[in-house]
Amino acid sequence: MEVVAEHPNELVRDQYLMQVADRCRVDPQQLRSGAWRSWAPGSSGSSRSSVRPGVPSGVGQGVGSTPFVVAGAELEALRLRVHHPDVIADRLQAVFFDDDLCLRAYQALDATATLHDAIAAADPEIADLLQRLAVQDTDDDPDEVIIRLIERAGKRAWAELEREARQSSAPRVTGR
Repeated sequence: MEVVAEHPNELVRDQYLMQVADRCRVDPQQLRSGAWRSWAPGSSGSSRSSVRPGVPSGVGQGVGSTPFVVAGAELEALRLRVHHPDVIADRLQAVFFDDDLCLRAYQALDATATLHDAIAAADPEIADLLQRLAVQDTDDDPDEVIIRLIERAGKRAWAELEREARQSSAPRVTGR
């Protein structure tokens, strides 16, 4: 990215940035904002200390100082799944979850009959998240949470289609 950032032409620089974003499957806005600097080894960026790349702010610490998201539709859906499984369990799908930790927590809940079984069968990181969700109250409307999850999943799918379209329409360099 440092080489791309040094290019004198802004349009060319942005085209390269889009190619890097597509290949690395990251949001181009993250690269444009310079967030990539904090991901580099040996970086002294303050955001690198506890946040994974791509994880929004509002991060708490789980077992072994593993960060996890403490806000958002995915976590609220899990919270509803823990407290009101009869209302939301049959409406959730794995494709709704983008965050790996939330996806694994959903899968643990989906694979077992009860919260206690999910906690017992899960790895410590997931068990910790499920235990925290169990003691947090929720009053969010399940319909609104599902709508937010579907919107986010749709946006991710759209972004993936755009990436694929840009890569398939990009001129190919051959060794001839």
